[in-house]
Amino acid sequence: MIGLRHEKYGDFTNGYPFSLNADIERNPYNCSTEQNWHENIEIQLYTAGKGTVLIDGEKYSVSAGDIVTVNSNAVHYTYTDSYLRYTCLIISTEWCNIMNINYDILQFATIIKDPDIEKYIHQLENIYPNNKDSLRIAKLNEIVLHLIINLIENYSEPHISVTSKNRNFNMIKSTITFIERNYARKLSLTEISEAVFLDKYTLCKEFKKYTGKTIFEYLHQYRCIKAINYLSEGYTVAETAALCGFENLSFFTKIFKRYTGNNPSYYKK
Repeated sequence: MIGLRHEKYGDFTNGYPFSLNADIERNPYNCSTEQNWHENIEIQLYTAGKGTVLIDGEKYSVSAGDIVTVNSNAVHYTYTDSYLRYTCLIISTEWCNIMNINYDILQFATIIKDPDIEKYIHQLENIYPNNKDSLRIAKLNEIVLHLIINLIENYSEPHISVTSKNRNFNMIKSTITFIERNYARKLSLTEISEAVFLDKYTLCKEFKKYTGKTIFEYLHQYRCIKAINYLSEGYTVAETAALCGFENLSFFTKIFKRYTGNNPSYYKK
C-alpha cells in the first residue's frame, strides 16, 4: 500500500530560489512508500537507468535524458523496477510570486526533452556548491529565471479544471489540508467530512485507499510530528499536548509513544 503525504517547503533561505537534490538513486528496495504533493513546481532530470513516474494517477515511463515537470499540487511518485538516477529541482513559490509567476495555475507538458533546460539544471548543479563565488546567488536566480521562462513559453498546456479530475482524490487532499490547519483543536469525523463536502462513509473509505491510514491515524501521526517540534523548542509535555489538540495528557503520551517509539520527554533532551 502506497500512502499519501503533503509536503511543505518553507521559504528557501540564503536567497536560493529553489531546492536542489542531485544524483538521487533509486532501486526496487529504496523507493519511497508514499506519494506526495506540494504547491511548488518540481522538475526531475533523469541521468541514468529507467523508471516510472506516477502523476495524478497517470503512469509515465522515463529514462536517461527525459525531463519530467510536476505541476503545482500534482500528486506524484517516482519508482523503478531496476535502477534510476535523477536530479530533482523544486522551485520556490515565494520566488515565483516575486517574479509575478502564477505557479498554481500553470500547466506544463509532463515529459519533455530540451537541451537548454538540461543545460540549466547542470549549471545549477555546478554553481550551487561553489561558496567562493561572490555572484553565486545572482547566477542561480538568473539560471532559474531562464529555465522557467523556457518552460512557460515552450511547454505550457491549457489549464485543466479541477472538476475534470477525480473528485474523491481531490477531497482527500482537502481533508489532509484541513487536518494540518486544525490539528491543534478537537476534531470529529463529522466536522471533517462536512468541511470537505463528502459523506463520512465515503471519506473514510477513500482516505484509507489513498493514504494507507485511517483519518485519525493520519491526524495522530501529524500531531506527533508537530509535538516533536514544540518539545524541541522547549515547551513542556503538558503544553505540547494542549497545543497539539490532546485534551488528556496520558492519552497524548500513549499516542506519542505509539508513533515515535519514545516518550515525549525524550525530545526535551
